[in-house]
Amino acid sequence: MEINSSVQEYDSEKKKFVEASLADNSKQIESTDEKEVDKHHERLKREAEIIFDEALRYFDDLAYDLDMQNRQISIGLVSLPETKAQEITERIEAAERAFSPTATEEGYREGSAVTENELRITEGDLPVLLTAEHATEQIRKAEPKEADWGTGGLVSVLATDHGTFAIVPLGRQTSDANYEGEHAIKEEAGLIIVQKGAKLALSIHGIGSNKFITPAQLESGRNSDIAIGIGDEPTEESQEFAEWLSDEARDLDLKVDINPWYMSLSEGAPKTKNGVPLRTSFKAAKPYTTRSHMQQEATESGLVLPIAQIELASPLRVQPGRESNFEQIYKAYILLSGAIQKFGH
Repeated sequence: MEINSSVQEYDSEKKKFVEASLADNSKQIESTDEKEVDKHHERLKREAEIIFDEALRYFDDLAYDLDMQNRQISIGLVSLPETKAQEITERIEAAERAFSPTATEEGYREGSAVTENELRITEGDLPVLLTAEHATEQIRKAEPKEADWGTGGLVSVLATDHGTFAIVPLGRQTSDANYEGEHAIKEEAGLIIVQKGAKLALSIHGIGSNKFITPAQLESGRNSDIAIGIGDEPTEESQEFAEWLSDEARDLDLKVDINPWYMSLSEGAPKTKNGVPLRTSFKAAKPYTTRSHMQQEATESGLVLPIAQIELASPLRVQPGRESNFEQIYKAYILLSGAIQKFGH
């Protein structure tokens, strides 16, 4: 399989930067206690990699803002018909009642489940799999974890409209599919991907506003709308999908990050430790994520398809107790609809 030339260039330039950084710090490494040399070397290597990625992201964010200004894009209800946007949003809101019958935060605990760990598995004709593992409250590390509001309703409507396969928990969850090594959602996802010869698999999640942000975004005051995780070593297919989705999102005036490094925030300000900003990555690369599990199942079966975890910002999702933004929610719907249509046939 050929490697995308842009990926090759990125890997090559990153390697050069890391090697140069380690060379600059060679004396610092040599002066370290022998027992700590390897650890110190790895720490410096990791810091260099983060600096390289953050620099790329910083200039990419600036370029994006400049591009938006030059193009003077104004995506409004003229190009996104108000009646259609409202219709889709109301359908998603209605579908969301399966995950919170009372349309409240508390309703996501029990959902509409009759038994513990109950799932809704939708059969489709199109070989595309959509999952919303956090459609209802889940349990992680023996503690309740808030639902990704609106993801279950969105996936349900997309599956209905496009005839895809879908897996969504209905409530009363006792664990977290995106954290546990083994889970019924992962088992079902693997079976669908292999048995149906899936051409696209997306794990849909939600990310809170102002939770993570890049330096350039903090400076400009605009967060990304969507984050896409495709793993530490993404396949060419997943990389191309993520880049396509990013381009399509830009036409909707939505900002997308692919495998980004973020600064961690607390009450709008960067978290620090010993004066150094704390960073966190989003790649959906941990082996226990649903995305990684789906990738493993596909690879072992010789299947080649785009697989990604997609995080949607709050305005792109319906939420309990909040008035829905028809236009923004409709953008999320048509963006993912376009992905299904392009990659699922």
